[in-house]
Amino acid sequence: MLLDDILQFSEDGQFHLMGRRGRIVKIEEKRISLQEVEQRLLALDGIREAAAVPVTRGGRQSIGVLLVLDDEAHLQWQNGGGHSQEMTWRRLLRPTLEPVAIPRYWRVIDEMPVNSMNKRVYAQLQELFHEAP
Repeated sequence: MLLDDILQFSEDGQFHLMGRRGRIVKIEEKRISLQEVEQRLLALDGIREAAAVPVTRGGRQSIGVLLVLDDEAHLQWQNGGGHSQEMTWRRLLRPTLEPVAIPRYWRVIDEMPVNSMNKRVYAQLQELFHEAP
């Protein structure tokens, strides 16, 4: 049987389903798992949902993330603390992600957009990073 799932095995022989393969992008000659970026973000305080997408600006590709925050983090973000939160999250991601995998663009949204089947359409999520002409 061939599966396209990513499993992480623990020492006791159990495994955890980490997500699906296929959301891999190549940035600066490094293969970056967008799923892993999302998992690392979800482990941080204040983040309820995360979606990572590739964003190209000025001919350079980077990672952009859409975040749904808990009430406390959202209030702090709205009251002008967004930059300091972003810097804290970047610092916390450094030990676990390649430097090019650390998100460069951050967007906080109230609700993660999904299609009629309650699935994310990543092409639509990328559009939230398009700059106005």
